[in-house]
Amino acid sequence: MKFYKIRPNAEIVGEREVYPSWEYDANQENSETKLEHTTLPNFKPVFSNVYINRLTDVMFCNNIGGKGFIVSEKLKKLLAKHNIDTHRFYNLNLFYYDTKKQVLNNYYWFQIVSTNFLDWIDYNNSKFYLFDDFEENKVMELDLKNKEQLAEEVKNTMNTDNIVIYEKLTFNSNFKNLDFFYMDDLFDNLFNYPIVSEKLMYEIEKNNIQSFEFKEVNIVKN
Repeated sequence: MKFYKIRPNAEIVGEREVYPSWEYDANQENSETKLEHTTLPNFKPVFSNVYINRLTDVMFCNNIGGKGFIVSEKLKKLLAKHNIDTHRFYNLNLFYYDTKKQVLNNYYWFQIVSTNFLDWIDYNNSKFYLFDDFEENKVMELDLKNKEQLAEEVKNTMNTDNIVIYEKLTFNSNFKNLDFFYMDDLFDNLFNYPIVSEKLMYEIEKNNIQSFEFKEVNIVKN
């Protein structure tokens, strides 16, 4: 089983043109900005209107909290057929930026949550190192034997220029063959993206959803 990091293709996807601060209070108790990377909300988020420059199956929106994308009904249905880690879809109201007319098609905020990935890792068959992203060089190899050691190394990088990078990840039997997941604060390079299975990547391409870029990562399943 192969795995790929996934991101919207910035050259072709639509994106939010302007944040509607004149009509939306981002500081309200149930604001979209309060969504997180590691948990689903225990409140019903209120989302702002999204003024978009063009419609694609996935779109950028950096103002909504947590990790996720704006997705079309077509992409939502495709994802729902696969084994996705903890997630939720929220209805959005989209408007064309130039005309301010409402988009009639259904679009959603797809929130993907980082869960128990530390338990998935076979530490004896994985490799990690510490990287200085300011100096852009490897600081040291990390000999990590369990999830507590990895969690501690990640914690130690907070508010520093360092990040923990995996050179190789081997998953154990705790990994339940997910097709889409996210590992917060664990990198394969300077950036951290969600991961998809080869099966889901092929399904996205077969269904002519051209809004994503994929790059293989060094993750294997025992």
